[in-house]
Parts: sequence; C-alpha cells; structure tokens
Amino acid sequence: MAARDVSLTLAPPAETSILNIFPATIDAMRPEGKALVLVRLRVGDGLLLSCITAKSAGDLGLEPGKKVFAQVKSVALLK
Repeated sequence: MAARDVSLTLAPPAETSILNIFPATIDAMRPEGKALVLVRLRVGDGLLLSCITAKSAGDLGLEPGKKVFAQVKSVALLK
C-alpha cells in the first residue's frame, strides 16, 4: 500500500465505501516538496504513512499528537 492510498479525516466517517478505517494519532509530519506532506501515524502498536496535500494538512489543522482517522481503500490492500 502506498502512502497516497491513505486519506485522513478528523471525525469518524459515515456512509462511506471505504471499509478500512483506523483511529490514529499523528506521530510526525514532513514536507514532501511544496505541495505534499508525509504524515506518520500511530495505529495501535504499528505505524502507517499517509501522503496528503499541504493544503489539506493546513485546512485540517494537522500536527503531531492530533487524533485522526486513517482511511484505506480495500483495493490498495489487494495490490
């Protein structure tokens, strides 16, 4: 699964086709060029990466320690 296959939301999603939704805590964030941010998430005892736009990270107020929900499309897990 690629980091680009993981989206983030602040609230538990409802009425979505995405079945893999995990509560997570932002562990760290790192710019990837001018337009993207790599977000490292703690999910239980594991880590998960998400790559989102810098605009989305700013609009959501993302920062280390913030609680989020990671959404992973099933097709990303089957690749």
